[in-house]
Amino acid sequence: MAHPSASLPNDIHILNGTNDLTMSNGKHVIAIYNPTASQVTVDLTGAIVNYNSSAYQQNDSEVAGIPIPSGGTIYGRFTNVGCTTANVICYVN
Repeated sequence: MAHPSASLPNDIHILNGTNDLTMSNGKHVIAIYNPTASQVTVDLTGAIVNYNSSAYQQNDSEVAGIPIPSGGTIYGRFTNVGCTTANVICYVN
């Protein structure tokens, strides 16, 4: 079994507010933190499950407009993160 530290973030990326952060080579954004004074919205692609009609289903396309309150963090396994607000912090593993 791998040591627990293997699941900790290896890098952080501070978004500039104009470019998406797209991961490759098996890397994922595992947490997105909003250090700004106001709510931001992010567009995410990755391990997202939505409720459609009568069941939960994997959504492989981008999900737009997910809110993160000031000081809030969301967790997951995302391959692409977009945000129009600068200084949002993405933790990558």
